[in-house]
Amino acid sequence: MAHSDNGRAGARLLQFKVPGLPELALAITLQEVLEVTELGAITRVPFAPPFVTGLGEWRDIMVTVVDLADLLCKNALQRPYRAAGAHYLIAKVSVDNRLDAIAWSIVSGAGMVNVPTEVPQGNISHELLPQGVYATVAISDTPLTLLNLAGIAEYIARP
Repeated sequence: MAHSDNGRAGARLLQFKVPGLPELALAITLQEVLEVTELGAITRVPFAPPFVTGLGEWRDIMVTVVDLADLLCKNALQRPYRAAGAHYLIAKVSVDNRLDAIAWSIVSGAGMVNVPTEVPQGNISHELLPQGVYATVAISDTPLTLLNLAGIAEYIARP
């Protein structure tokens, strides 16, 4: 795993990429990460939005599994429903003051990043879901998009 530094006061982040958006480096705080693991069977949910892959079981807890690329960007590359041996990032979110968990597939190469307090801001792509992104920062001249999991959870839960 690589080490480097996110825009939240010397925050420690998990940096990763997702299938469908190979050029976009994403990150969440380490406090939001529950685990990176394989998931068993994922059950599709009838009438769910297209970005909801289904429900999976993690440690006897049902988690909503999303296609993060499709949720964040409608111009994401098409990819298979589920790649063999895929690893999923399980993250905790708060929905209506209730803790919950969501999961999404990530590609290999995730790593921890330490972000200094003062870091240059980059431009957030207009193609990304606005409520799903806090900011884009430049780490070693590479843009890193910081996800807003509360915004993503609210977007998933909307009627």
